[in-house]
Formats: sequence, C-alpha cells, structure tokens
Amino acid sequence: MIGKKDLEPKIFYNFSLDKVVPEDDFYRKLDRVLDLSFLYRECKSLYGTTGNPSIDPVVFFKILIVGYLENIIYDRQLARRIKDSLSIRLFLGYDIDEETPWHSTISRTRQRIPFEIFEKVFSYMLRVCIEHNLVVGEHISVDSTLTKANASMDSLERKTPEYSIEEYRDKTLLINLPDGSEDGIKKEKRSNKTHISKRDPDSRIARKPGKPVDLYYKDNISVDPKSGIIIHPEVTRADVNDSRTLKNIVKSSKERLEENGLNLRSISADKAYCIGKTLKEIDELKIESYIPLVKRTIKKDVWTKDKFTYDKANDCYICSNGKKLYFQYTNGRSKRYRASYTDCKICPYKKKCITKEQARLLFHPVYKEQYDRLEERLKKPMAKKASRWRKAVERAFSELKNNLATKKLNTLGLNNATKKLIMAAFTYNLKKFLKYGYKYASSPALIKGMLSYKNSKYKLNLLPLLFSKFAFS
Repeated sequence: MIGKKDLEPKIFYNFSLDKVVPEDDFYRKLDRVLDLSFLYRECKSLYGTTGNPSIDPVVFFKILIVGYLENIIYDRQLARRIKDSLSIRLFLGYDIDEETPWHSTISRTRQRIPFEIFEKVFSYMLRVCIEHNLVVGEHISVDSTLTKANASMDSLERKTPEYSIEEYRDKTLLINLPDGSEDGIKKEKRSNKTHISKRDPDSRIARKPGKPVDLYYKDNISVDPKSGIIIHPEVTRADVNDSRTLKNIVKSSKERLEENGLNLRSISADKAYCIGKTLKEIDELKIESYIPLVKRTIKKDVWTKDKFTYDKANDCYICSNGKKLYFQYTNGRSKRYRASYTDCKICPYKKKCITKEQARLLFHPVYKEQYDRLEERLKKPMAKKASRWRKAVERAFSELKNNLATKKLNTLGLNNATKKLIMAAFTYNLKKFLKYGYKYASSPALIKGMLSYKNSKYKLNLLPLLFSKFAFS
C-alpha cells in the first residue's frame, strides 16, 4: 500500500548533533583543523569582568569564516543560515535548543573588535601556510579591484555650497529648451572633489570600463605565485591611484615575509603601476620590479628621441644639426626641452624633424634612470615568468569575488571594509591550505601518514597535529 508521511511532534526527544551530522561533513573536518584558541588571550582586555557573558571571540571569527565559505554577504542571511544548519551549529558549538547569535550581534562585534586582532588572525593563517611550504616568498604579484560600497549615488551631497540658491537654480533648471520640449532639470556633474556620500563618507565615486559609475572601495592584494597564497590585503579609497599604494603594499608584504624567514626579491604588476616615482621607491627597497612600460604614441614620419644626444653635463639635448635644445620647465614627471625657432626654421632636416611651423620639443622623464633599468629587466627571461605569475593575483580576485562574498560590502567605513577583506583573505588562504597543506607539509613522517589517507573521506584527520605545532601558545 502507498505510504503517507505526517509530522507528529513528540513531547520529549532524544537528540544529539554529534550523531546526526555525518563524520565526513566539511565543517567537522574544518573543526579538526582550525585552532583559534589564541584569540582568548588576545581579546581578554576587550571584555569586562562583570555583566552577562558576550559572544565567544572564537565563535565570532568562526561565524565570519562560515559567511565567506557560504558566500553570504549580509549578516541577516548569515544569522539565518547558522540557525537552520545542524553542521554549522556543531562547528560553532551551539546545541539544537540554543539561541544562535543575532545579526546585530555579529555587526556590533565586528565594529568593536579592533583592526589589530583581525591582523593577527590573518598573520596566523599566513604563518601556517608558510610553515607548510605553500609560499616561496621571493616574488609577489600585486593588483587591485573595485568593490561596491554600501551606499548609492543618491546619498551624495555637495561638500560646501558653491552657489547661492538663485545661482544653483539658474545652473540646474532648463527653461524653454531649444527643441520645444517641456521644462526639465539638468543633472549636475558630481565628482569626488565636489560631492561626498552622507551614508558612507569614506566611499568614493569611481569610473572604470565595464563597471557602472558608482561608489566603491579599492581592494589591493599581493599574492605568492606558488600556490596563490595572499601575502598582504589592503583597502584604500577608490580614487587613490594604484601607483601610490604600491610602495606600502610591497613594504608590508616584505615585512610579513621577513617575519617568517623569507626574503622578497622581485614583484610584478600591470602597467597602471608604471610610474617613475613608484619605480624609484621600489628600487630603494632593493626589490626588482617587472612592470610593463606604458606605450606612448609616436608621430609618424618624425624623428624620434634616439636621433638626439643628451648632454648630461649641460642638461640639454643636441640634434643631428648640432643645435641645442635647452630645458624649459618640468611638471614633476617629465622635463621639457625646446629648440630655438630660428634654428629649426633654417634646419636642413626640418621636414624629417617637425610637422608644424614651430620649434622641436622633447620630453625627458624625470625618472629616466628608473625607466631605463626597468626596460633592461624586461628583456631578461625572468620578465616572462613574472608576466605569467601575474595571473595568480587575477585568479585570487576571481575567487574572492565569485565565491568568498566580496562583490559588495555590507559595512560602512574604510576600517570595516579592511576587516572584511582581511577575513576574506584569511578564508581564501585557509581553503588553499585545506587543498595543498598535506601535499607540501614539511614533516616527512606526517606526509607519509597523511598520504595514506589521500583517498579516504577522513584524509584531514592528521592536520590538527600540524596546526598544533604552530598555534599561538
């Protein structure tokens, strides 16, 4: 006969999460691996000695990790997911009849725990990856991407009144349009110089091909090419040029690697970072940079700069006719040298050198030595490797955006945006460790033991032994 299932609630239940959640569940494996007990010591000064117990700091950071693993952006959705998942309840230590943390508790705790604690959590995971030979540390790739801020363009307001009410009305109101249409309102041009978001003052307007004009932050990361481990995450305002952040990212990455006994020697980045001042700053850190040179347009049928000789002693150029081009002025990035109009007018090479009735102008980069050294480095075989290694940072951003809940922010302010990226990078490195950690483990005895579990559903059982060696005491 056909069966029919009806729910008949019982008065008493004999229930155990440990029996219901399968032994090969992912969060069971993760719980065996992850040891964040050092947070009790680090967070002790943040809690008082009286009052009701607040959320466990280890549980809070586990909640954040769950959010990134589940690709959940919003705290309300995360709280709902925790509430109805038995495996996550077991991972966090909440029994079936216990109340799980509210979304507001997650948001407030994120704001109250200082940035330094998030940094220590990330450094801990990076240290574990380094100790398990997932990081070479001699080369890093750097890149950035825009992340949508938790604010809309409608939240923009003018920083300071530039016009009176009457002037503003006259500039924005169109009366008697030429085409005979009805009166309309002209949209005012908005920029970061004139407007600021009243919801999130740290966010900035950004314009980039393929992206709508909106309020963003800029996520910057450096990645080791061996296994794609993130070395340093950093968030800046969206209007900050990439070249201005490169020095700090490289310096911070170098310090993180040196703390773990590694020596950074070279970096690679895209052409947006190719600025003379930035190249000089990287050279001062004694690090080789492999950044594509920006291609500059050259007029056809006109002699290029290689037809002129630079006289360094007199700071001038000498043309093929023996005439001098003297320094005029500089804009900070390039020095400009111009010949005399009288010399160019009667020059026999006039048709080959200039296209208009004016004196020849040459541009001399202020940081010419840095550009020349970079050009020589780009001819080496190492340049091709560095170009390939740049793909590691692109893959990292793809994973962060698509699978680790960093497409959009649900927080306000630069500080909270940085915390979000740090924990996303932590989770990214944790996933890399779970995938490759046993493969590159430094202990031969443990490697042998772990490889015997390679085809078993319990292959992560021995990972706590590795983690315990490097956990904070």
